[in-house]
Amino acid sequence: MGRGRKRRNFRGRNSSGGNDPFTPYHMEQIETYLLAYLKKDTETNDFYVKSFTIEKHAFPKLELDDGLYITLPDGLSNKQRRIVHEICSYVGLYHGSIDVEGQASSVPSDHPNSPDICDNKETIKKRACVIARVNDAFGPLYSSGRLAIPSPQLPVSVRELKPWFYRQHSRYEMSQSTTVEFVGDVWNADMHVKKTTKKMRATLMTLVDYPDKCLNDATSRKSKVICAQEISGAKEFAFDLEMHNPSPYYGMVCLLQLATIEKDYVIDVFAPGVWGSVGRCLRKSFEDSSVVKVGHAIGGMDVPALHRDFGIFVVNAFDTYEAARTLRMEKVGLAALCEYYKLESSEEYAKLKSQYQRCDWRKRPLSEPMIQYGRYDVRYLIYLRQLLIRDLSVSYWGMYAPNGLVQVENGRVEEQTEYEAAVVDSDAVNRSVEIDAVIEENNVVSDSLIQALVKSQKNCLRFWAHKEEVWMKNDQIISAIRRNKWTKLHSRLFEDLVKWRYKVAISEEIMPQIACPTSLLISVVRGRPTCESSLRRINPFLPELLEDEKCNYIEELLVLVRASFDDDYLQDEKEQRPSSSKTAFYVPLFVGCGIALAVTATAALALRRSRR
Repeated sequence: MGRGRKRRNFRGRNSSGGNDPFTPYHMEQIETYLLAYLKKDTETNDFYVKSFTIEKHAFPKLELDDGLYITLPDGLSNKQRRIVHEICSYVGLYHGSIDVEGQASSVPSDHPNSPDICDNKETIKKRACVIARVNDAFGPLYSSGRLAIPSPQLPVSVRELKPWFYRQHSRYEMSQSTTVEFVGDVWNADMHVKKTTKKMRATLMTLVDYPDKCLNDATSRKSKVICAQEISGAKEFAFDLEMHNPSPYYGMVCLLQLATIEKDYVIDVFAPGVWGSVGRCLRKSFEDSSVVKVGHAIGGMDVPALHRDFGIFVVNAFDTYEAARTLRMEKVGLAALCEYYKLESSEEYAKLKSQYQRCDWRKRPLSEPMIQYGRYDVRYLIYLRQLLIRDLSVSYWGMYAPNGLVQVENGRVEEQTEYEAAVVDSDAVNRSVEIDAVIEENNVVSDSLIQALVKSQKNCLRFWAHKEEVWMKNDQIISAIRRNKWTKLHSRLFEDLVKWRYKVAISEEIMPQIACPTSLLISVVRGRPTCESSLRRINPFLPELLEDEKCNYIEELLVLVRASFDDDYLQDEKEQRPSSSKTAFYVPLFVGCGIALAVTATAALALRRSRR
């Protein structure tokens, strides 16, 4: 749920502790150490005789036996381990991560959802990098399950998880020749996607202009599916999503939670046949303007993800996050609001949230605490809507409340009237929105409530739009440039691989990063493997589409890499430091500017003396 977490770009600073990235000097030391291991170089260094230390991290002495793997220090931070993996990919070593204590995790150590902050953080203490010259050396780790896999195995193929935004609907539904294309730097979406999005944008703008319509009660049509039937029959329902969002450029819905006053629903979208049914069964309920949809911080990723993956448009929403901000509350998080209003089980919810909010929700099967956390994310939203509307309208209710005045201090209603007690009590609510009825009966809507409603509807307009990643801001590329490991040859090969990835994504109707992660493309560019075994040295766990022998995508990738060894590529490689040409340009420029300034200053001084 909620707002995405921004990643910090890597900066090469001097490390003062174990949690900072390595300095360029330390990275050169590690590269020399790994190359000595790969080439069995026992003459030019003493790495085979004794260990060496970097920032209090003792790297073990090397072994000549190919059948043994080496475990590197387990005290390295996530960023430091990521750098070690990058260097291993560059020199051509097999590498992976293991859990030194506790059970193996499916989350890579350099990922934001690292086990250090995930659900099993109490059992897993440390992660460590392992290296080997041959893949067979990892055999004991494979059999014991200790070797961490970069991403968990999904119960269904990624081909069954096609996002609505990236599908070619015209090919199937409209019998037209229009298809999805990638033109320049813009993803040309399918015509059906464009028309549907434009139509729903106009509908939502009506609610932005007339927010009072968002408070009306109504009943809705029923669906054939039990969950959709009960949701469509409700006057309001709460919703939330659990997602895998490694970057702002791509993501995937992993869990969908819905709730009415009576019941909670946790929908596993990875279950066979569910992904394609979500939009078909729930789209009408979400687009019914007479039904209120309650969420928290829906403009962050919830609305864009529903639009991207299922083609669902949220019409007439109430965002409890925007309402809390309008009331200028100190803490506007969902768990904080539940605690503020003393809702049931708020302490347990806060504990589960700190444990599971940043967990890898692709992992299956789901544990009971994970399901419970998903239920808590939607269980109290309807009650919070009622309480927040009450506080937003409190200045008017001092005049219109049927059973006495309301006292307010710091945004909290301190003195409870009979009317407020009826709102909090679930039995007295009687499956309806009593507050809407009071407001409608007295024809009173406060300015604060209008403001919260308008912001909520504007959040519904935050549809998914394909974004192109700014490659030169990528941490791996920045690190390579700082170490003079990225040339024009690498840039050209990277551009070719990105274009190839787009063709694969369009053909499979999936997001480009799901077809092949950017991190893998960068590792391929730096390592330039020419065969499958070399590619698996870079990453032994390849994406699903590359593992598919029928499509032969892995050979297409390797053909592009082999082409980089042709004369045309090698001609670009001679210019390894493009900054030198810039220096040659700027030096005479600066000299010329200096001469011009000196002449101008001399002339001005002479003019001043002549006037005297």
